[in-house]
Amino acid sequence: MTVRIPTHPTASIRRSLDESGWSVDEFVARMGISRDTASHILSGRGGITPEVALALERIGWSTADFWMRRQAAYDLATARRGLEGAAILSPPELPPSAAIPDAQRCHYPERGGVMTAPTIDNLFNLLDEWRHFPKYRLEPRADPFFAMFLPDVLEAHYGCEFNREVIPEFPLRHGTLGTNKTERSRNLSVNVDYAAFTKNDQKVFFVELKTDVKSRDPDQDSYLKKATGFEFKTLVDGIPLIKEKSKQGGKYARLLDRLEELGVNGIAHKPKVVYIQPHSNKADHKGHADYIYFDEIAKVVKTHGEIGERFARSLCEWAKVEAGAHKP
Repeated sequence: MTVRIPTHPTASIRRSLDESGWSVDEFVARMGISRDTASHILSGRGGITPEVALALERIGWSTADFWMRRQAAYDLATARRGLEGAAILSPPELPPSAAIPDAQRCHYPERGGVMTAPTIDNLFNLLDEWRHFPKYRLEPRADPFFAMFLPDVLEAHYGCEFNREVIPEFPLRHGTLGTNKTERSRNLSVNVDYAAFTKNDQKVFFVELKTDVKSRDPDQDSYLKKATGFEFKTLVDGIPLIKEKSKQGGKYARLLDRLEELGVNGIAHKPKVVYIQPHSNKADHKGHADYIYFDEIAKVVKTHGEIGERFARSLCEWAKVEAGAHKP
């Protein structure tokens, strides 16, 4: 068995430096390391020490744990490659009784391939391919990845610190917005993908995710615009009324408890609407909303570990190629 040597972790540092636009001198100053150390890192002659890993974490290029895992994986693979008798490195063959049943196997998107240890790359490969199919909705499948990095994305865009927790599917009561068409619909709701909060001044941001710009809905845009006319605490006051008419009262009670625990249920600020989408669109209304496009998000998440790096590649693909685009 041939041992595969992973890419040296310093290659990611060189790529990030190229994309940052920093000079080597600026990199050295920001990292707080000597020029000799920087030279060893950028040339690939030296590995990543705990001190370098902490410096990378300090400038926001992922975590120290991430860099140390990358270096350890590289060192281990290199040591294995150097050992004589690679056969001893191969795992023993399983007896027939221990074979993995077909039902427990995970199939590659590529035709005919089968794997028994899926990776994050396999997951995003599926999202990249399946988003082109007629009934497949990318947005709810990709939603957790956007949510994980949303505070970092908002901090980079607005330059202020955000609470690390966001609230998904925040309900807006029709009766509060004045958008109910009948008396019976007063306590029904529409939902915002995420509610996010700044840490110090407790401003509120309603974030709407669109993985396809063609999915923008004028009615939804109207609801969001109306929501910006109310203090956040007024919108929160509508949730108990939704709860009374809902069969999911326990979930609304949990939401109210969480808002109270976060200390945001009494915020008097009016929310700001932010659309996250692949690229600009003629439906964009710059007046009542802000826009963050996928290329901007990719620049933020790519330095946040293995998942962030892989997510960034898909974001660039989703921004560049429309869902359903014909392959030449």
